[in-house]
Amino acid sequence: MNTTTQNHEDENSARGQARAQINSVCAMVAALECDYDRLEELRDAREELREDFNDIPENDGVDFDSWARHQHAMTSEEYDELAELEATAGECRDQDEAAQVIQDDALSVEVRSAWQSQGETLEAEEFKILLCTGGPHCQLVGELDEGTPTRVWLEYSDWGTGLTEYPTTGSDNAALLTYAQQFYFGE
Repeated sequence: MNTTTQNHEDENSARGQARAQINSVCAMVAALECDYDRLEELRDAREELREDFNDIPENDGVDFDSWARHQHAMTSEEYDELAELEATAGECRDQDEAAQVIQDDALSVEVRSAWQSQGETLEAEEFKILLCTGGPHCQLVGELDEGTPTRVWLEYSDWGTGLTEYPTTGSDNAALLTYAQQFYFGE
């Protein structure tokens, strides 16, 4: 295999890892923004149905999910909404837990300041959140305004390749910014 072919394969591997990191960030942000109050309300309604289901002897051997979809206490739309909310929340029980998942996801969080005159207090103006390292390597880089992320982008590389900005969509950008805003960049 020649060097050009290897570099192209490395680029595709790193680019694929960058897309996977964005997908992961989007899933974590979706869990963070999940309506946990509605999720709990629908879970309670399903649990009440399950208690009713268990109280009926003729239901022995009957599939609860099929039975529940035909009951008037919880509509099919509510049942579908519950499934969607549970998928969005994943393993998280509430917003605090979802925020902790994001904070635990980063390998490191770093800041740096701009050039300033001697004696002035250094203030963080840029940040870097390391998502994965080695081959491939992915990181979020962005700008801060008084410690708050205002702009963020994803960079990726592989062994022997330089950092490249990954092209993102508007929804990707919004998720990356929300993810970055879960970190503290102050003193």
